Amino acid sequence: MVKILSLLACIGFFSVSCTFQKGSESSSMDTKESENNRNCFDENLAYKYIEKQVSFGPRVPSTAAHKNCGDWLLQELKSLSDTAYAQDFMSITYDGKKHQGRNLLAKTNPQANNRILLTAHWDTRPMADRDAKNTTDPILGADDGGSGVGVILSILHAY
Repeated sequence: MVKILSLLACIGFFSVSCTFQKGSESSSMDTKESENNRNCFDENLAYKYIEKQVSFGPRVPSTAAHKNCGDWLLQELKSLSDTAYAQDFMSITYDGKKHQGRNLLAKTNPQANNRILLTAHWDTRPMADRDAKNTTDPILGADDGGSGVGVILSILHAY
């Protein structure tokens, strides 16, 4: 519940922080992004980022979907930030299994004195243990995993 409220607060903040000036309307035929709309959070783009992540399938660590989505996310972060890199690691889960993990980090305007840290996880759980019907199936993670990353990528895109 706290995650959802935090996400909604973040989206609300960025939605109201956009300014719209009279005469700044752009046609669908325009090929250049309007300077007036540059710093606006685009919720539609956030949803597209979520859809792209879900299209890889469940992003359970040590799976092809996890690796492929991670590779795509790293390329997106590189294109949207000053610096982006991966930290690969091996972890052991509660049941003693080893899994390949990956943290993805990006920095924008690293020389600034005041900076903001935004974090989200992009992997998904191997089973829907809280689902009433399909407790052993992996989840796609649109809400759990995908939404936070979609918001962060959209924020990076805006700024």
